[in-house]
Amino acid sequence: MKRLQTLLILMWGLCLGCDAQEETRDPLVSVNFDARFDAQRQTYGKDEAGVRPETKGGFEGRYIKLVLNGAISDKFRYTFRHRLYRNNDESKKFFNATDWLYLTYQPTDNWAFVAGKQVVMIGTMEYDYAPIDVYDPMSSDFWNHIDCYQLGVAAAYMPASGQKLCFQVTNSPTSRQSLEDIYAYNLIWYGSIGKHWSTIYSANMIEVRKDHYIHYLALGNKLKWNWGDIDLDFMNRYGGKHCGFFEDLTFSSKVNCHATSRLNVFVKGGYDVNHAQRSDTPEAERTDTYVLPGVERAFWGAGLEYFPLVSDHQKVRVHAFWSGSNEKPRCNTFNVGIRWQMNVLNWRQSKN
Repeated sequence: MKRLQTLLILMWGLCLGCDAQEETRDPLVSVNFDARFDAQRQTYGKDEAGVRPETKGGFEGRYIKLVLNGAISDKFRYTFRHRLYRNNDESKKFFNATDWLYLTYQPTDNWAFVAGKQVVMIGTMEYDYAPIDVYDPMSSDFWNHIDCYQLGVAAAYMPASGQKLCFQVTNSPTSRQSLEDIYAYNLIWYGSIGKHWSTIYSANMIEVRKDHYIHYLALGNKLKWNWGDIDLDFMNRYGGKHCGFFEDLTFSSKVNCHATSRLNVFVKGGYDVNHAQRSDTPEAERTDTYVLPGVERAFWGAGLEYFPLVSDHQKVRVHAFWSGSNEKPRCNTFNVGIRWQMNVLNWRQSKN
């Protein structure tokens, strides 16, 4: 906690120092907290040996995050999101709890350049949701296992409103140590087609081991109407000539129905399969380290979200959901929780 307090003081001082050195146009510092707590219960069917595992349940703190955004000058902006928790594992550094911390330089309306820790740019709508908005285990196997925050650089081109094309190079999300010298190369398109269709499509080349790659084609679609929206996601993963094409896949879909301005009812389902390699493939030879060889998993569920408080500075969401899957033993998850977002500071410098 002392390190966190020191970090906040230093960042605040940096903002003030930059203001003293150069004239800026209304730089904004915004400080927010975001938290979610759940009560969860899991019941099980019998496993292959005919034994029924014990029911699990209890209260669980899922997330508590500090979020800072601001402008250093007209063309430079920063954003920072950090998870507040105490980790007793000495091998994990404090920086690992930082989801992202990056600087954006935007010289024109059409171009932007980013450097720092950021989200690895992979398509699909499910991947684009913040983790606090995804109700695990009602989520794909890929989403459950991907290590999606990495250090790197990116360039973005915005040719028109609602259209953005980005190229990004980061450390590989499969890396397990510093300076491993393996990388991810990501090309992504955030698009809008008419009034009702938006897209997040990507082509990715992920280095699993030195000079060994897996290739992603990830297609995320959102169809929007007044009553709600539908997410339709598809991802194909191809590990090379020794693996089958279209044998390592993820499908998922979510339907949101906005019953009222404060109530959303949803259903979600998906399917992960990896038949590209045998299930007994040695770990050192696996091309997909997230949806493992031999996996064939379907999941489904339904729930609701209610927003008793929505304002410019605070937002409260109450959720409840049920989910199941075809995994053995069969598991039914029942979850009720609350999320709140708190804006604790907005600071804007007056023009001189």
